[in-house]
Amino acid sequence: MIIVVILLLIVTSLKSTMADDAFQPLDEPYEDPEESEDRKVSECFGKVRVSCDLNPEFSSAIDRFTRTMRVDKLREMIEWKVGAICNEQEKEVTISLLCDELSHSATIVKETVHNLTDYDRDRLNMWSNLNDTISERNFYVEKIKSLSPADTEILTNSLNSLISRLVNGDPPECINEVIGLITPEEKRALSSPDPAIFEKAINQLLNKSGTSSESGDLRLFLSGTWRPFHGIFT
Repeated sequence: MIIVVILLLIVTSLKSTMADDAFQPLDEPYEDPEESEDRKVSECFGKVRVSCDLNPEFSSAIDRFTRTMRVDKLREMIEWKVGAICNEQEKEVTISLLCDELSHSATIVKETVHNLTDYDRDRLNMWSNLNDTISERNFYVEKIKSLSPADTEILTNSLNSLISRLVNGDPPECINEVIGLITPEEKRALSSPDPAIFEKAINQLLNKSGTSSESGDLRLFLSGTWRPFHGIFT
């Protein structure tokens, strides 16, 4: 009888404890880990898209490699830009996703490029020097057509997926707010190679938006958006 009473007391105590725990208010709202990762990826790709809109040089390079189906170069460029404008959490999940989704197709393209003849390479260099993106695109499209149907499908799906993520990326609202305040004069200052002018332009823009000049994510985005990449991707 004593044992039964003790067990009942233990069960009652456990129920009471569980009830108390169940109604403890959370410090932060619960967020599903998978949904949280999706949001970070979307925000990161949204930042990349906005960065394209603001930086014509970067936008032109993305357009060139998209038209020529150079998934390998697109992956390199976007990973580089993600590292320049996205915070650590966004960077981690986005680069991991790029690796998962584009590694195979990037390898297919790299092998195709590796097997080019000297004559092919000379023509590509000539078109690049002339900025003849049409001839360059037609060349790569013909090379892609010569791949196996399976490889062609992998490459096409990867490219479509990447473009979809860029188009549908949703940057944080604070990014949109700050971008809407940038004047043509500030764009020129942000493009300046002079670090002092560049830093002053960022501080003025953040202050104008009512954001602290110490705001890490916004400062990172603005700094990385105009970071030059001459000669990195050829």
